[in-house]
Amino acid sequence: MEFALEIGTEEIPARFISPALTKWKEIFLEEMERVRIPPGPVTTVGTPRRLALLAYDLPNTQEESVEEILGPPKKVAFDNRGEPTAAALGFARAQGLDVGQLAVVTTPKGDYICARKKQAGRPTPEVLVEILPNLITSLPFPKSMRWNATRVSFARPIRWLVAVLDGRTLPIEVGGVKAANTSRGHRFLSGRAFPVTGPAGYSSACRDNFVIVDPDERERIIEQGLKEIADQKGGRIVSDAELMDTVVNLVEYPRVLLGQFEAEFLNLPREVLISVMRDAQFYFSLVSPQGQLLPYFGLVTDGARGTPDKIVEANQRVLKAKLADAKFFFQADSKTRLADRVESLKGLIFQAQLGTAYEKTVRLVKLASYLADIIDPTAEQVAGRAAWLAKADLTTQMVVEFPKLQGAMGREYALLSGEDPKVAQAIYEHYLPKSYGQEPPASCAGVIVSLADKIDTIVGCFAVGLVPTGTADPYGLRRAALGIIQLLTDNQLSLSVSALADKAFSLVEEKAQRDGRETVKEVVQFFQQRMFGLLNRDYPYDIVDAGLSAAEFDPFLTSLRVNALEEFKRQGLLYSLALSYKRVANILQGVNPDRAVDPELFTDPSERDLYNIFVEVKESLRGRLETNEFLAALTDLYRLKEPIDKFFDDVLVMAEEESLRANRLALLNDIRETFILLADFARLPT
Repeated sequence: MEFALEIGTEEIPARFISPALTKWKEIFLEEMERVRIPPGPVTTVGTPRRLALLAYDLPNTQEESVEEILGPPKKVAFDNRGEPTAAALGFARAQGLDVGQLAVVTTPKGDYICARKKQAGRPTPEVLVEILPNLITSLPFPKSMRWNATRVSFARPIRWLVAVLDGRTLPIEVGGVKAANTSRGHRFLSGRAFPVTGPAGYSSACRDNFVIVDPDERERIIEQGLKEIADQKGGRIVSDAELMDTVVNLVEYPRVLLGQFEAEFLNLPREVLISVMRDAQFYFSLVSPQGQLLPYFGLVTDGARGTPDKIVEANQRVLKAKLADAKFFFQADSKTRLADRVESLKGLIFQAQLGTAYEKTVRLVKLASYLADIIDPTAEQVAGRAAWLAKADLTTQMVVEFPKLQGAMGREYALLSGEDPKVAQAIYEHYLPKSYGQEPPASCAGVIVSLADKIDTIVGCFAVGLVPTGTADPYGLRRAALGIIQLLTDNQLSLSVSALADKAFSLVEEKAQRDGRETVKEVVQFFQQRMFGLLNRDYPYDIVDAGLSAAEFDPFLTSLRVNALEEFKRQGLLYSLALSYKRVANILQGVNPDRAVDPELFTDPSERDLYNIFVEVKESLRGRLETNEFLAALTDLYRLKEPIDKFFDDVLVMAEEESLRANRLALLNDIRETFILLADFARLPT
């Protein structure tokens, strides 16, 4: 059976569409598994006015289900001769079965009798009618709305529904809208309804009515159109994946047009021109083969035909006005030195509980100095000056009008004010990376100020109780934490998050509403959660869990440690070493040895051998860990496996004589503490 479902709506925000289509497919597959209707290929496509799900090869009915109902234990249900007792007879009668139809199953508690009942599958159309309304309304969006008395919530009001299974309309209703077998074409180019018979002809029927329903196809059309207009001017389009994703989901029938602006505006900083075109108007910028900005732009319209010249003219007129404003702001802002603007930050609130942007600036300078001492003392002067000026551009007219230019305008105004170019570059870079995986700072000073800015925001917010929830993170703390992790791992910087958070808390302590130790502990856990998600993309859960739980949390060293654990696992050695560790850890449960090991108290060769090898391994490990050679350290540690196993085979740890017992426990405790320097081996399966 083939199934087509389309939700027709008022225009859905572009940023909602791609995540919704991905999630909808996941929800549908999960629901089909739950109701025992395994589908063939499933596709989700959509535009601003419709979200569609297309499923092929649905079975006619649900799969048969078998329910197992446990009865009494086998030893109670049957006597010594194997004859059913009253308990078995009563259970069979209650289940409507003969005793001979009962089965015996093995459980962790022993053998039990059970009744197996088969349930025939219901027809697929019947099940779909039952589950589809909830399947539609459960689709998550960043924001939803209600629009009529049904109180149904969706991204935007639902205006039509298509639900067709093998050519027949399914009788469902959502938000007061009944499903039919007709969709609607492009709002302006078609304006008519058209029939939907199933998934096979759905895309072509949409195309015939001026709707390119597949986002990937729309993207290909836009890319081709942009290439053609760039070729006309001997240039190329500035690559911008985020803008492309937005534009793709703003239109149903894309057409690319070429616009231009006056060359005089090219005197404005490059970031200003690109930002005005990109953020205000969703235009693509053109550059020469050498990378110089050209006075042209790519405009993506939704279905323009007949009068493209008028559309281009209207857009050029709007852009000219915005560029004229930007030129005015730039000239006005340039009259004041950037350093003279720092005082104005006293009137700009950073966060109500954390004070002004000026107070944040003072903290940044101190954090930058602290970090420079750790990372590179030669960068302290540049980093300190950049930290002092980092937020000054927030008071400029340009940044007030175009907030995404913060940092970029700070760099421009710093250069115009005669600041060191290294300082100007660090001002720009302190906002980088803007998201995990994006462009990082290129300079050491930029890294330092970026780390300072991000940790101050995170710790400050945690200190006053502004902790992100499952859906809300208004201060971008998750993004900031991921940025710090990227900065430390990309630059191979070993830094304790606990120590960094503790320093940041000391600077905001007078405003804190929570205990310092508890705040720092939560901040470290917050970072560990982000790190776990990143590492779990490439490494198994247990390896990441073991590596993250060892020693002081340091993102760079954690990444090296987890990689070494995975390599040691590939060599087939990790889990056997973990088994030996667990023998050590298990006997130490509830024991806290408070004495040093005394070799004179050894009475068995096995404990003396273990101690001697342990001393060698511990000394070797010290050097390995200082140079971050974790795989070599694991190899050294593996030398303890055989002596540990032999120790437990030959030696009675819990000896009656207290001094012997305490000495052996102290040795095992030292070994345990050494293992933990590399990983929490207790979290590994054995």
